[in-house]
Amino acid sequence: MDILPYRISSLPYDYALQIVRSSFKDFDVQIWSRNGHALKTLTPGASDLDITVYSYSDLDINKFIDRYGNLKLYLPFLGEINWIDSRYVNN
Repeated sequence: MDILPYRISSLPYDYALQIVRSSFKDFDVQIWSRNGHALKTLTPGASDLDITVYSYSDLDINKFIDRYGNLKLYLPFLGEINWIDSRYVNN
């Protein structure tokens, strides 16, 4: 039995995704959620927020990972990253 409606219980994840996106505005990337958050099957409090990053240009991935690690200090439920480099995607 759910205590809160899904839309309310998923708000911390929704806000975290927006925080991640705004934290990387200076990177030429697109960021979206995947797994539980994207499919709306997450278990609030138990699920993490996995993301996919699509990189449009050659950038310093270590700088990205360092900044993401700093975000995880404040948003410990941030999960793993799938990285897609546009140079290796066939159109």
